[in-house]
Amino acid sequence: MDPQTLRPVDPEEPGGALATGPHLPRAYWNNPKETEEAFVQLGDKIWYRTGDVLRMDGQGWLLFRDGPRS
Repeated sequence: MDPQTLRPVDPEEPGGALATGPHLPRAYWNNPKETEEAFVQLGDKIWYRTGDVLRMDGQGWLLFRDGPRS
């Protein structure tokens, strides 16, 4: 996804990775600022921004281009 617009990017274009699932947290406890930066609601799901930058090649493989910085 495009980190600014939260829209999907075209194949071969780099984009930010999102993750969701029933066992992932939905917020950081007592930390609303970090929660706002790390989690986003799209439709009826809450997604976690991993901070990783990926692109999808022509065969559907996800290739990591960059990761989160500490």
